[in-house]
Amino acid sequence: MLTTRLGRSALVAVAAGGLTLGASGMAAASADGPWSFSTDYAASAKFIANGDDLWVDDDKADGHSAVGVWSTSSSSGSVWNSKGAGTRQVGIGNLTENLRIAYVACWGESSNKSKVYNCDTYASIGTS
Repeated sequence: MLTTRLGRSALVAVAAGGLTLGASGMAAASADGPWSFSTDYAASAKFIANGDDLWVDDDKADGHSAVGVWSTSSSSGSVWNSKGAGTRQVGIGNLTENLRIAYVACWGESSNKSKVYNCDTYASIGTS
């Protein structure tokens, strides 16, 4: 009888632990961020939660590069797509968890990566 009670208790504990792990795993999954567009729709950017990636799409054959400018409370940077219209560049990866990332799509000249133009409103989402 004691073995049966211990066996059942152990089974309940394992089952409860599995539910807890499953629930915490599901809670850690984050949604993707909204699309951000340059003011002239020549570039677009989107944060992808799986992998902490920033997609930067060049949406217009205009001779300019698409740029995704991003920042968190602990770091910032940019992802440049100089591959031409109709292409995507993926960048960032492995951000610190539980931060908010803000990003915006712009266009610029890849030869002088300090200048970006036509940035519109920043989009943002939390990382997890």
